[in-house]
Amino acid sequence: MASPARWKACVAFALLGLLVFTVACTPRGQNNWQNNAQNNGQNAGQRMGGTGAFSGAEEAPADFIRAPRFFGERDAPNTIIIYTNPQCPPCKRQWEHLPELFARLDAKKTKVIVLGRGFFDQATRLLYTAALLAMQDQEMGLAFLGESMRSGPAPYIDGDRWLCDWLGRSGFLPRFDEQAYLSLASRDDLGRAYLEGVARVREQYGLTSTPSVIVNGGRLNGEPSVDDMARAAEGFSP
Repeated sequence: MASPARWKACVAFALLGLLVFTVACTPRGQNNWQNNAQNNGQNAGQRMGGTGAFSGAEEAPADFIRAPRFFGERDAPNTIIIYTNPQCPPCKRQWEHLPELFARLDAKKTKVIVLGRGFFDQATRLLYTAALLAMQDQEMGLAFLGESMRSGPAPYIDGDRWLCDWLGRSGFLPRFDEQAYLSLASRDDLGRAYLEGVARVREQYGLTSTPSVIVNGGRLNGEPSVDDMARAAEGFSP
């Protein structure tokens, strides 16, 4: 039979292991995203050289980042919400066909909002990074997210070299405003608003799985095809 001292040592060791595991598995806070983005992004900016001219960067209303548009005009009457996860295989399959959807839709009639969270904090930051890029250029945000869906959640808000290299390879570098990106990435209110928007959409529509698609407030069952999404949106077109 183990002595009381040995039992105490075992309990203390178990508690220490639990503490280490909890700290290691706890996602970093939203403020850490922004601090890292400011520091690492400034280093990236020295390599890239931003112009500092981005119309609307100072305004960046919270309601926009709560519902980041990757396609369509702000006042488009129809809304498609795609709730996704870069680490979800069905989401990856769906994303391969989304260019067909955008080619079919009328940007004046339908806007497409992409929101989501990943299995790990890194994937959520990736989606937020894509939203910030889409605020500068919808095509850039879509291409970044599409590449991330194919290659996995390597790039994210921290402004690491992967993001910079991708921008250069993709030909978006001349259109990318590093200073404007950093001014948005360093704003805690936008990061919080994004996460609040994700939580609100999840709660409002009872979303428990990805991918999920909402068209004008109605949820499409299963894994809707491009044709399903387009017909649902077109059915409401004025």
